[in-house]
Formats: sequence, structure tokens, C-alpha cells
Amino acid sequence: MATRHSCDVVVIGAGLSGLYTARLLAAAGADVLVLEAQGRVGGRTLTIHFSDGTFVDDGGQWVSPGQHCIVKLADELGIRLFPSWSEGATAYWRAGKRSVSNDLFLPEDGSAAVLVREAAKELAAMAETLSPEQPWAAPQAAEWDRITLHSWLTTNVASEPARRVLATAIEGVFARNSMPTSLLAALFWVRCGDPLTPFLTTKDPGPERRFDGGAQQLSQRMADELGERVILNAPSSASSIARRVSV
Repeated sequence: MATRHSCDVVVIGAGLSGLYTARLLAAAGADVLVLEAQGRVGGRTLTIHFSDGTFVDDGGQWVSPGQHCIVKLADELGIRLFPSWSEGATAYWRAGKRSVSNDLFLPEDGSAAVLVREAAKELAAMAETLSPEQPWAAPQAAEWDRITLHSWLTTNVASEPARRVLATAIEGVFARNSMPTSLLAALFWVRCGDPLTPFLTTKDPGPERRFDGGAQQLSQRMADELGERVILNAPSSASSIARRVSV
């Protein structure tokens, strides 16, 4: 039988969001408990370490220019960042043919670069009508939620390579899941994140960075701070929480 705990707040999931939420609550004086279904913390971040000291991040790992909050958190946790390697050409594999380019597009892609910038500007303007706190309250929220990002791209962007690049940039945060991405969800990410930055500025935004030692350690160090208030192997439902927790 599971040990019974008492707390003020239960947080479900020991990924970055759950642990950061619990960290803020604990700092504010709340008695918080984090329940995690897996036998590890980190959620969509997972770092594999090898005996020679090297590591491989199997999940989320990059910090893009402008993502100041995660940089501040890393600094608070004593985790250093380093510039991500990005030199060299890009190899493409299309329809069984290998091509190499020093640019985002191949020569045969024609005006794709121009079309990407035009569409990115339009999407950014649409995203500005959203409130990060209540995206569903935007004037066209219902309309945008009825269509997918891909259907909007098909209607508004003539170049298939341009559509592919934009979809990849925006949907990367969703880990390319099997469910269609609604246009509203895509615009919310554009509003809150930076997936279109490379297409909207003529200035070098600076390098992407990675965490020295891997991205999962952000969650591991937050969990270490919380100690026994993080419970692993604890899949949660309303009934299981009732059995485990007195709030």
C-alpha cells in the first residue's frame, strides 16, 4: 500500500514545468508534493551519460536566442551553457536523391526563402492578437482552432519546401506528434516562443546553446532541492491521489 502524505498542493508530473511550478510554490511557503509516473524526472528531457564523461541528450536540449527564462533558471541551478555547433553544409535527402546546400533551401527551391519570410511575417502578425494567458479569447480564436496549421500553409504558401520549413520550425515544440496541430495552437507557440525568429530578422540572433552535462539535469537539480516531496513511479488518477494524499 502506498504511503500516505499530506500537502497543500499536488503537482502531477516531474518534467520541467511540473518541477518549476513546485519550486515556485515551495519558495512561496506551500507544502507541495510532486507525483511522477515514470521512474525518473525530466519528462521530455533525457540525458544518457557514458563512462568517458560524454553525454547525449535524447530529448529537448537546445536554448534559442531570446529564451531568457530558461537561461536564468540554469544560472540559478549552477548549470553552464555552451554554444551549439552549427558550422558546415546541410545534407538533404529527397525522393532517394542526396543534395548538399550551404543554405536553408536548395537552388531548385526557387523563391522558397522569400515566401517563408512573407508567411512568417503574416503568422507573427496573427499571433500578436493572442494573449499568452488567454489565447482562446482572441477575436478569431474559434476560427483558427477549426483549421490546422498545415491547411493554412497549403492555402497561403505556394512553395512546398517553404511550407515544410515553416511547419517544422513551429511544430518542433510539439515533438511532431500524431495529432494535427491546430492553427490556434501554432499561433500560441509563435506568440510565446521564437520559432519564426530566424525568418523575421536580418540580424544574427546569436547561437543556439546547450547545457553542459545535458538538459535533464535541470529537472534533476530541482528535484534534489525538493527532496522527498518528489515521488517517482506514482502514476496518478483522481482515485490514486485520494488514496495517497491528504490535501
